[in-house]
Amino acid sequence: MRRDRLEMLTALINGPEFDPALRGGVLKIPPTHPVYPWNCTVVDCARPRWRRYAMCSVHAEQWQEAEARGMSRAQFLRTAPRSHTSLTIESAREHARASDLENRCHHGPQRTRWTLHRLGAWPTRFR
Repeated sequence: MRRDRLEMLTALINGPEFDPALRGGVLKIPPTHPVYPWNCTVVDCARPRWRRYAMCSVHAEQWQEAEARGMSRAQFLRTAPRSHTSLTIESAREHARASDLENRCHHGPQRTRWTLHRLGAWPTRFR
């Protein structure tokens, strides 16, 4: 008897090698997940990380300044100012929308429109 695809997929998902964080309806991935970490690497920072720096946008900016002054990354992570600001669901959604728009608008007229919009200089008839 031949198994259908759904039955095979269910068997694989319920298997021991499948990450339990990926089971269920809503994915709840812990901030320090070994494969999908999403938190800033600065201790006690509750902000999500940027892929490039593995730090939030605030700490990434501070790290770039510290690196320009000759500080090592390990030293920066030990001495970085702590942030106790948590990210609310609303601000996370707003950040995601803004990030998505910015990623779509890197070239040509879309980039110009996005820049004008961010600066508040977009003509009112288009708002």
